Amino acid sequence: MKSVSAIVIILIMFSSHVSAAENNYKYCSIAGFFYGKNDDFMGGLASFIVNKKKLLGDSVCSAAWQSAFKVGKYFSKNGQYKNENDKLLGLQAGYFSDEVYESIIKNMKL
Repeated sequence: MKSVSAIVIILIMFSSHVSAAENNYKYCSIAGFFYGKNDDFMGGLASFIVNKKKLLGDSVCSAAWQSAFKVGKYFSKNGQYKNENDKLLGLQAGYFSDEVYESIIKNMKL
């Protein structure tokens, strides 16, 4: 039941009703989360998006990155999240990772 709730929440998070600014800032959080987990590949990809959207140095983006970095660090050490908000961030980062890998695989001749 918890996984169904999480999926519904993720769908809501990625719905078209999300404002452009919120949509842009999610990449700041995703980058911070992955860097907190020491995943430089995914962190670098999310940071590339942040840079393309010209959010580097933005105070909201920086705060989102720092907060998410702590979540990623904690998850990396403990294998769990402190609360539901942290879990949602982890799910959002996982969705991003899945999208990246799906994109890569689409272009491969298997």
